[in-house]
Amino acid sequence: TQHARMINRAMQRVDADAHVELIEVTTMDPGVAIRLGAKIAAGEFIVIAADRVAISSTRTIAVDFLGSPAPFPQGPFILASLLKCPVLTLLCLAEGRGFHVYIEKLADRIVLRRGSREVDLHDYVRTFAQRLEMGCRRAPLQWFNFFPFWHG
Repeated sequence: TQHARMINRAMQRVDADAHVELIEVTTMDPGVAIRLGAKIAAGEFIVIAADRVAISSTRTIAVDFLGSPAPFPQGPFILASLLKCPVLTLLCLAEGRGFHVYIEKLADRIVLRRGSREVDLHDYVRTFAQRLEMGCRRAPLQWFNFFPFWHG
């Protein structure tokens, strides 16, 4: 939370009219889910780094990424299914003298069916990983993950 407060203050100093609020979520509990649901209901966007596994989390799905199985978090996809909101992927790449932002719809809604929840989760995570991989191949030095990513 302290980091989120510092970043929010810094963003306000850069642009006092910016309406960006960074919410640091260390554990997902009903209160956080309700707060995020209210943001969606108000027409706001929630941005989650879906390639980052929380240090304390073991809820991952391994999918092929850059030629090896890699763990991706289940949480962002489960949260999106609970919030019943569209899911977009966003890549920002430095190209030339500027930045290009690539936004694609991953799903109108994440649907996790009874009896095939794990398969459905795997499919969404795999699709996300494929889009991230495309960005990594396009700009291989621009994906910054400071934690051990591949197991082994």
